[in-house]
Amino acid sequence: MSAEAPGSYRLPWGRVLFGAAILVGLAGFYQTLPAGETINTLVARIEGLGPWAGAVFVLVYAAASVLLLPVWILTVAAGAVFGVARGSVLVLAGATLGALAAFALARTALRERIRRAARAYPSFETLDHAIAAQGGRIVFLVRLSPVFPFVYVNYLFGLTAIPARTYLVTTILGMIPATVVYVALGASAGAAATGDAETWSTARIVFTIVGAVAAVAVSFIVARIATRAVREAGSRNQ
Repeated sequence: MSAEAPGSYRLPWGRVLFGAAILVGLAGFYQTLPAGETINTLVARIEGLGPWAGAVFVLVYAAASVLLLPVWILTVAAGAVFGVARGSVLVLAGATLGALAAFALARTALRERIRRAARAYPSFETLDHAIAAQGGRIVFLVRLSPVFPFVYVNYLFGLTAIPARTYLVTTILGMIPATVVYVALGASAGAAATGDAETWSTARIVFTIVGAVAAVAVSFIVARIATRAVREAGSRNQ
């Protein structure tokens, strides 16, 4: 039995620092990696769209979400192309459209197919019971936590009884923190790739490292809280 007090959580700092080191390394040297080459290609293509870049990006992001593609690549690319503020807004717009489309498909045309697929997702029944008990709070926590894969839970939420409006509001609010973190990492990586000494200064490097450590630490805490909340709410409502 754990010796921790109820509600307490001892942060695994070794894993936090290791995860942060990986994030910082990818931010500084992503252009030398296969994923970095993909992002560089995306950045070049998006920039080539001129004034239509933002609108096309939102539509592509939404489509990628519906098709279960790795949208994190687009999130990072948004930071490199549009900067933190505009990139975050565009990612949130694309992610919201994709989440709503998948949610609607799971409630209409693809309902039976998604229901069959959900049987292979071991935690879906618990998630369904948790949402029945606490609704928007559970959706919000799931969106905060990186443990739950964004593109898949969009469809799974469509099988639950949560109202569409509640799903929309809590999805947007829950996606904001992680979106800003990954877009900011993309913006920092873009600055490093261009060799902009003024933008990629020592202070900026330190800020990125601190931000990465904080982001990973928060993700561990939120993942633990979200997973526990879903499990407890689900078990109480069974």
